[in-house]
Order: sequence, then structure tokens, then C-alpha cells
Amino acid sequence: MSRSDKHLAEALKEYNVKVQECEENGTEEQLLDAYIMRGTVLSMLESYVSAFTDFDEAIDIIDGLKRKGISVDPGTFVKAYVSRGELQYSEDAEGMAEDYGIAASRLKELDENSRYFDWKEIVVMCINCGDDLLYGGFPEGVAPFYGTAERMLVDRTDPWSLNRSVDALNIMAKTEQESDRLSASLDYLGRSVNLCRRLMEENVLEDEMVLVTALILRGDVRLAKDDIEAALEDYEAVISVLEIMLEYHRPEIRELLIETHRDVSGLYTQTGEVKEAEKHLMKILQLNLCDDLDDSKSV
Repeated sequence: MSRSDKHLAEALKEYNVKVQECEENGTEEQLLDAYIMRGTVLSMLESYVSAFTDFDEAIDIIDGLKRKGISVDPGTFVKAYVSRGELQYSEDAEGMAEDYGIAASRLKELDENSRYFDWKEIVVMCINCGDDLLYGGFPEGVAPFYGTAERMLVDRTDPWSLNRSVDALNIMAKTEQESDRLSASLDYLGRSVNLCRRLMEENVLEDEMVLVTALILRGDVRLAKDDIEAALEDYEAVISVLEIMLEYHRPEIRELLIETHRDVSGLYTQTGEVKEAEKHLMKILQLNLCDDLDDSKSV
């Protein structure tokens, strides 16, 4: 057992005792906190069914307090619903979206002094929830989480904050694209691409793939708007970034590079620029040849 696992196991024992004490002699608010804390530890130990049960109990207490006219603080409220929601992502996406939607009703009350959250944790939570909603098939629920992340990041110029701004912009851009609001999507993507390039110049962009993602998305949106020339500019820029990444020993992007060359070749063929199309086909052959040589060396 690793040191981290031992620490979590010890914490679980402590919260088991805390829950029992609160069930016997504590207030509802104390029991609520105990369930949330134990549920969090259980989640970290990957005991997801038990964790779900604790967050479910916590939400039952929140509902009971509400019926008595008692409102819990926003940090506790959001923590309980988001925590239960994220445990449902793979099995019950609708349940996840419902819990995230309830949590979103009090996002505006969160600040850096909220219970269970500091400002960085709020940002990360909002980005993760937005991502879950987007790829879980509920893009209509993303906006409140993006808005809160944006509020927490405004005027912050440190690299961590700017990188999280890129993450949030890309999620919102994809959300607008999924909702067929293409002009709005382009606005978010323009901001993301510009910020990524600035961070690259300052050598503080955490992962070049976020720029690749923004450029591909913008190319796709421009293509959907029948602006093939602008789309090709973005896809060519993607190729340039991926080629540099490949040189710096990122072999996992080879397939994406080949796929992008193939798509660009097809677009050039569509526009009648045969020589440009052939250039990209030759790049594909070279990449496949290099891949074959690498495989032969490893045998």
C-alpha cells in the first residue's frame, strides 16, 4: 500500500468514527459535513458505490434542512451535488446532468472563501463539469460553469490561470459549435488561439495539444461556414504544430498528423489545387515509411 493510500485509509477510519458520532449526537449540519468528507475520501479510494451513498445522504440532509427553511452555504451545496453528479458520469449521464444543473443554481454565490473550495478548486471544478456535460451530451448545461470559471480567472495573468482560460474557452467553443452557434464558437476559438500563441511565445503553454484542438475546431467551424480557404489555414497550422511535436518525441500524435494531412489533401483536391493535394499525400507516405522503419528497428 502506498503512503497516499495509507493516509486515505487512516482518514476513512477517522470519518467513519465522525459519521457515527454525528449520527448519535451531532447536529444535522455536522452530519452533513461528515458525510461529504467521508464521501470524498471514499471517492479517492475508488469506493464509488459507498461514496455515492454518502453524497446521497448528504443531499437528503440538504433537502431536509431546506424544508425547514434552512439553507446550507453555497460551497457545501455545490460540493454535494457536483460530487454525486460526477460519480454518475459513466452509468447515468442524465443523473449527472441533473445534479450539475442543481449545483449550477448556486454557482454565482461561490468565491475563494467558500467551504470546500478555494478559487483554483472552483476553476478546476467548473472546467471538469463543463467537460462532462459537453461530452456527456448536455451542452446546454455548460454555460453557467464557464461563466463561473471566467469570473474566477478574470484579471489573473499567471501561467496557471491563463492555461485554464484556454481550457475553458475550448470547452465553450465546442459547446457553441454543438449548439450550431458557429459565429459565437469562432469568437471563443479566436481568443483561445491568440492566448495559446502568446503562451507559446512565453514558453508557458502547458500542452501544445490545446492549441491543436482550438485550431482543428476553428477549421471545422470555418468549413461548416463554407470558408474553405480559412479552414485550410487552420489545418495547415495544425500540421505545423504537430510536426514540431513529433520532432520533440511525441509519437502519439503521428496518427493525428497523418489524418490531418489526409483531410487537407482532400480539401485541396476539392478546390482543384492538385499539386497541393499531392504534397500532403507525399507527407503521408513519408510518415508511414518512417513508422515502418521505426517498427523494423524495434524488432
